Amino acid sequence: MKKEHSAKQVGRYETDFADDVVEAYHYPEVNKYRLLSSEEEALLGDAIQQGRRAALRLEVGDFADQQEEQRLQDKKRDGLHARDGLIAANLRLSMFWARRYGRSLDLVHDLTQDGYEGLVMAASRYDPSRGCRFSTYAKWYIRETIHRQLPYYETFRIPIHSYDKRTALRIARDTFLKRCGVEPSPQELADATRLSLSSVMVLMNDRLLVSLDGATDEAYLRKAIGSNIKDEKATNPESHVLDKVVEQDLLSHMRLILKPREYYIMHEWIICERTLKDIGVELGLSRERVRQITVEAKAKLAQDPYVVQAIRET
Repeated sequence: MKKEHSAKQVGRYETDFADDVVEAYHYPEVNKYRLLSSEEEALLGDAIQQGRRAALRLEVGDFADQQEEQRLQDKKRDGLHARDGLIAANLRLSMFWARRYGRSLDLVHDLTQDGYEGLVMAASRYDPSRGCRFSTYAKWYIRETIHRQLPYYETFRIPIHSYDKRTALRIARDTFLKRCGVEPSPQELADATRLSLSSVMVLMNDRLLVSLDGATDEAYLRKAIGSNIKDEKATNPESHVLDKVVEQDLLSHMRLILKPREYYIMHEWIICERTLKDIGVELGLSRERVRQITVEAKAKLAQDPYVVQAIRET
């Protein structure tokens, strides 16, 4: 049977973590919380587990009298205090893993807060009877919460396994550069990260994201990068003008062939892209009658050689 701990015993490790959690994320503030020994972690872990069991009994009403209920309330409160103390003493874990994935100070701070969610979850479930230190147990929760949030900090989503490879490659490069003072070769990076040489080459050749509003290398051009990218869907200005000339010529010829009402309906339907129903409402005709007029007009145009030739050329 596990030894029960009173609120006074657990109180030795209480902190003002709940009120000071925001300030604790700043690097100088984290150092004011001391690291715990394995015995202290076991003490807090036992109190957390007893608090969880007490909370469950209180939730289902499993107590005989008010005295037992008060004892369960004390255990629940002691468990929460123990959890806060365990979290405060291990804030460095969240910062450690955030630095491994963060490429800027702002991103490190954001990932530290994301990792805190995993730290809270791990502290709430920590059971020292499993025979491992809290840092080993909490590592998986912290990494998982950070991994889930990483895609939201990217311009486009990157698979998490690819992100891990890029992070390992960056760490290996920085370590080699600091140790040897020169850039590592692809083979040296492959040996350090245990990745294949082809994977390292692909990761190294990934292009950086650039802004389309950024300036080009040729300063004398004074143009943005986006202005040098060709729009494949854009219309050639000369062809556009020529099409307009042919269109106006064709419309003028259609005016000579069709009756005024037929020409107006065809112009509004084809050129202005109005619906037959809208045209019918304007002219006081039914949609079916407007459709019949378009059929008659198309039959007249199909018999004119000039119109047929113009349509074939376009």
